[in-house]
Amino acid sequence: MKFTSLEIWLDHCKKGRRPWSYSS
Repeated sequence: MKFTSLEIWLDHCKKGRRPWSYSS
């Protein structure tokens, strides 16, 4: 897991999108 993933996950969570999809 990368630190960037956390930032992207939070960003997507705020937008209402699926963060897991991006991480995949």
